[in-house]
Amino acid sequence: DEDWFVARPLLQALEGVACPLVLDVATGTGRLPLALLRGHFSGQIVGLDLSRGMLRQAHSKLRPYGERVALLWQDASHLPFAEDAFDAVTCLESLEFMPRPQETLAEMARVLAPGGALMLTNRVGHEARLLPGRAIPRTALSEELSRHGLRDVEVWRWQVNYDLALARKDGARATTG
Repeated sequence: DEDWFVARPLLQALEGVACPLVLDVATGTGRLPLALLRGHFSGQIVGLDLSRGMLRQAHSKLRPYGERVALLWQDASHLPFAEDAFDAVTCLESLEFMPRPQETLAEMARVLAPGGALMLTNRVGHEARLLPGRAIPRTALSEELSRHGLRDVEVWRWQVNYDLALARKDGARATTG
């Protein structure tokens, strides 16, 4: 499913970027980097997570890809990267569990390059009500992303309790990665 529903649209969003740099926030066990690397991805990925145990699992899975993936133990609400550093930023099944999801979303938009793609999931359905102030209401997702300088928002239903959103940061897109 990740190859089809996540890697494929992200690879399409990165078409034309020679050597894209992708940040996977809350990479967990490395599902997203693995899905990208199984495709025709020509760039590099930084996987970031606050759980050392998850990073150990990701490292084990991603070892065959060598230096194409860097794993970093870091809190996502204060990303240690320059503005406009990444061609794509992703955050799957985790934003609503962050201590400060709005700060994390602002940080992801900050490090995303102009024209770059942001892909994230948004918890919906009955479980979203259990996370007041953390899950973004389905009807407000596009507006919330636009507050962070993101446009061309596309949203698909994904899995049982999530929507998957893909948006672009305002500005001209780089082609060099």
